[in-house]
Amino acid sequence: MIRPELIAGARRWQGVIEGAAFLLFGSWIFAGGTLVWQLPGLAVMALGLGWAVNGWRRMRFQADPSAPGLIEVDEGRIRFLHPVMGGEVSLNDLAELKLVTLRGRRLWQMRDLSGARLIVPLESAGAGDLADALTSLPGLTAASLVAALDADVAPQGSTLPSTGAREHLVWTRPGSGIRPV
Repeated sequence: MIRPELIAGARRWQGVIEGAAFLLFGSWIFAGGTLVWQLPGLAVMALGLGWAVNGWRRMRFQADPSAPGLIEVDEGRIRFLHPVMGGEVSLNDLAELKLVTLRGRRLWQMRDLSGARLIVPLESAGAGDLADALTSLPGLTAASLVAALDADVAPQGSTLPSTGAREHLVWTRPGSGIRPV
């Protein structure tokens, strides 16, 4: 009965909708009048606001899964399941994270301490879980990930014909010997 496009849109906005519901419920409790009701109401409103903000940030990473492959995050390991370019990297061994734009498609390029690279398209299924995993890295916040997605990275100057490839260094592990240029 319900159109699939509406269900997909509601799933994408699910965290924001849940946060807004908590915010409304908290304001209803707050309107109870006395101080006994106002303090719990404020606590529920704060919870709802945090939930909505987190849902808004996660929504940026939950695109329509049009790219091939599946991202799995399990016990500190990021797995990209793909028949050709799949792989795995540990969050403890991650040394560098770049946002790469190649022919209009945006990709996360992760390099571990041994030099192995894992390339993951942003539109792959499970990208929302990847955002939560990456924010556990030291010095990397959800706000900086969203800012990297919003940034319009200018192509580096070259006299060669452009392939449309652009790289943006998002994060490096402190003390890994990699310096941002």
